[in-house]
Amino acid sequence: MNRFILIVIASFILSGCNGQSDETIMKNTSSKVLESIKSKNTKKFKGLIGVELDVIGKDDEFLQTDLDELGLYYERYTKNTTPPITLTDEYDQLGHRRVIIVFYKGTDTANNISEVNLELFFGPPNFVPLTKISDYKIVVKNLKEKPITAPPNIN
Repeated sequence: MNRFILIVIASFILSGCNGQSDETIMKNTSSKVLESIKSKNTKKFKGLIGVELDVIGKDDEFLQTDLDELGLYYERYTKNTTPPITLTDEYDQLGHRRVIIVFYKGTDTANNISEVNLELFFGPPNFVPLTKISDYKIVVKNLKEKPITAPPNIN
């Protein structure tokens, strides 16, 4: 009987130790995304995407262009520091959880930029493991909106 109780207690303790939390896994994955941006490693970046590229409206060329753009922002604004990773409690209509990586927040008058963020989307975990992202978006906010000029009237 003592042996049975010991086995039940041990299995209960071991089942409670399921490893890393979802938040820890998403932070680690986000850090890997940052590493791939810093090293400009397209293959590694693509490997961290858990869906086919066409599902998120990308192809290899778009992915390379996005990675080049992110690499420029990383070099320009992070100054060899690791950008903060913020896990939000926000979900989109598909159940993707949003994580925000802030590359820059300030006043860059030379480039008309006030904020540069990389938004990563995770899950839902039953479809896309949290070791991969299910989508991403580059968000650049301008200091001043660029004026839209209307074409001249032709009468």
